[in-house]
Amino acid sequence: MGGMTAKKPNSSRVSYGILIGTTILVIWIILHSDDTKNFISNHKENMLPLLGACVLLSIIPIYLLPWVVSVSNGHPSKTGIFVLNLFLGWTFIGWVVALVWAFTKPQPPQQVIVYQNTPAQSGSLDISHPSEGLSDDLHNQTG
Repeated sequence: MGGMTAKKPNSSRVSYGILIGTTILVIWIILHSDDTKNFISNHKENMLPLLGACVLLSIIPIYLLPWVVSVSNGHPSKTGIFVLNLFLGWTFIGWVVALVWAFTKPQPPQQVIVYQNTPAQSGSLDISHPSEGLSDDLHNQTG
């Protein structure tokens, strides 16, 4: 039929999307339930450290997502992605650059084969005698 084939989605990307989506949904449900709101309003002074810990535990996996993607995809520059993410990820631009880098597939190095002919193999001309090997007609035209 046509030359078009559907690409199968990368299972690790789909898994990360499902994991992040589910985590956001669970956090939203917990924070918007009446029981949670009543409990928090009754124990505000005790909830601040717990809330800080929950926020921190939610942010760290998202912050390190580019590095996790690079490790799971076996990216050859996973150390560089980690360093970029660690030091510049907080700028958001650095995080986006690290994420894009993590999803890129590096091109395999191209093999270049150089054939070196020796004069005996190629029948090449001796440059020290420019007229050697030229036909008589060509030699007469140039000389």
